[in-house]
Amino acid sequence: MVQTLVPVLWWLSQKMITAILLSLVYLCLVGPYELHAVEQENTLPTKAEIDFTLIRGKQLNHFFRNEQVAVHSVFSTGDKIRAIFSFPAGNSGLGLWFDSDDENVRWGEPESTIALERSSSTNQSLWGIQGEITLHARKVAIRQVLLSSNRVLRDYGYSDVPRKEMEHKRNMNGAEVSWFRQRLDGKSAYQLSVQVLAGKWLENAKNELVLMAATDGPIRLKYTALSGDPPLTPMQASKLFAVAPQHPSLADNILTFLSYEEKFLAGSWRFATYFGRDTLLSLRMLLPRLSADAIESAFGSVITRMHPNGSVAHEEDIGEFAVLRHKLEQNQNSDRPIYDYKMIDDDYLLTIVFAHYVTLIKKRGNSASWARLKQFLSRRTMSGRSYAQQLRANAEWVVASAKPYARSQKARDLIHLKKHEKVGQWRDSEEGLAGGRVPYDVNVVLLPAALEAIEVLLRSGVFDGHTLLAFPELKYLQQRWVDTGKYFRISVSQTHAEHAQQRYRQSIGWPKVSSGETLSGSLVVWYLWVLH
Repeated sequence: MVQTLVPVLWWLSQKMITAILLSLVYLCLVGPYELHAVEQENTLPTKAEIDFTLIRGKQLNHFFRNEQVAVHSVFSTGDKIRAIFSFPAGNSGLGLWFDSDDENVRWGEPESTIALERSSSTNQSLWGIQGEITLHARKVAIRQVLLSSNRVLRDYGYSDVPRKEMEHKRNMNGAEVSWFRQRLDGKSAYQLSVQVLAGKWLENAKNELVLMAATDGPIRLKYTALSGDPPLTPMQASKLFAVAPQHPSLADNILTFLSYEEKFLAGSWRFATYFGRDTLLSLRMLLPRLSADAIESAFGSVITRMHPNGSVAHEEDIGEFAVLRHKLEQNQNSDRPIYDYKMIDDDYLLTIVFAHYVTLIKKRGNSASWARLKQFLSRRTMSGRSYAQQLRANAEWVVASAKPYARSQKARDLIHLKKHEKVGQWRDSEEGLAGGRVPYDVNVVLLPAALEAIEVLLRSGVFDGHTLLAFPELKYLQQRWVDTGKYFRISVSQTHAEHAQQRYRQSIGWPKVSSGETLSGSLVVWYLWVLH
């Protein structure tokens, strides 16, 4: 018996050694994708608070959010056939771009959406969604796949040129294709998979994957979109609104999707993160409907991102886009957020909106609300400064910027865009600025209003007990900034206006119109910019 077993055991041992060696070679050749194969998958059972579809033109938007996952899925046709999955977590995104000869490509509405949590073999958690969708097309080819930051996807949408750093691994397993990549710093990962339920995969002459419909119907797909960036903390409707709506409207649901305890999102999908101006303007309009929790969340997001000199951060680069910038600009492997301070209008919005909030609390005469406000202002940033100190730093910034013009009363000393910057306020493009450098809104509206707001805050005592004596020039500055509108008002005759209009129509290829169809009467123009 023993003599019979020895050759058998020897044969088995050789087979095991061979199998182990082949496995090691296979892993080395296949690379990162297989090393990150999914070990565990959990369906997150929590009922979705947000789960609705919004169709605008040729773009179908699906919003999904529960306690752990938030994803805005975008399915577009027309000039750009694409499927994008945008995550507020890390401002990350996954995207598929398609080419097709079909003129009537159309997406159906997403179905059976569920939230997932997966754990890879490197113990990295991935969060996202799984759903099914119908693609009404005979044939579409996948032109581009991007797994990265929404900023990277957004830039590709403008240029159609992907960043070379964003290489991913593709794996095909029967009817399912998966794409996977590690974030540049290795701290996170992205995964996107598409399984064909009806139809089939092919490969064309360009080595592109092609989805082909079955002969008896459209293409039917199951998709899974996952990101490893840690989820934000959703602000549920019951906590967001002062009085939670019993039957939320579309606007209520959209606002809820954009609201998190860490920050309010500026928009989705392309701006699914913090923007200072957007936060402050939205907060000012929504104050009557928002709860104290929501208001403090919004103000806190602005205050904690301020520059030590008191300037308000306009935007943040986070997640992989921050990693990418640190690598390219400083050769550092860091995901530390990068804040943008080039805008000038949001510097003046903070005191205006906060003074309005303080005024509302004072009018209500609620001692508990006032005590809560003082507690909010006593919170501290990562640098150790209190929120009240941050607000005062912003007030000092506003006052310092107002002094040059107050003393000279010359247009040259009005508030300009920052040096070497081509943008600086809400008309956020070179075309929108029309070459201007001195914005009407900042000089005529926002700065004078900010000076008045500072006085309101000083009288209320929110600046750690500091009074008007802390800003002895405040009244003088207010008086000197009352007539700045004169630099922006220009009157032109009807004849001049008609000629200017005709020249512009001609420059853009539009036909001339008769005199009666042009502007009539004398024209008074409030220029939004002083060009020089």
